[in-house]
Amino acid sequence: RGITLRSFKQDEILHTALDEIINVTDIDSGGIYILNQEGILELKVSRGFSDMFINAVKEMRQGQGICGDAGILKEPVILDISQYKDNKFKPLFLMEGIETAACMPIMHRGMLKGGIFLASRKKREIDIQFLESIAADIAAAIENTSIFQQEYHSGRFLERIINQSPIGIWV
Repeated sequence: RGITLRSFKQDEILHTALDEIINVTDIDSGGIYILNQEGILELKVSRGFSDMFINAVKEMRQGQGICGDAGILKEPVILDISQYKDNKFKPLFLMEGIETAACMPIMHRGMLKGGIFLASRKKREIDIQFLESIAADIAAAIENTSIFQQEYHSGRFLERIINQSPIGIWV
């Protein structure tokens, strides 16, 4: 806990969070999706997947794939891949040797921000409470980095106005 509070760089936060999730859960593979401005879930960080798999799942629309479903439902989705009905993604999971997959939506104030995607090459239980806790940390960190970036850029903007002003400004 608290791993997401050590930086104001989103990529660094996501890499650290994913490393922690994989270490604690002993899961084979994972990734973190972030919802972009167009409403598409983009895979920002991943571990343990082949390049072919990553290319096939790097973007998901809500309602598409496991994380797209979790985003629509706003609750975790856990699948035994042998029972998975999706004809587009099931062959990818099987080629990757994945037997269990899960996605925990990352929510902030009732709004979808992304998803934590985990996959295991053996059947296993997924600790939902741990993922909920990490998802909440990631959501808060994403919000904090967004606020920090806005403040940082607005501060630089004002600094440039003051420095480039033809008349001295006294504060």
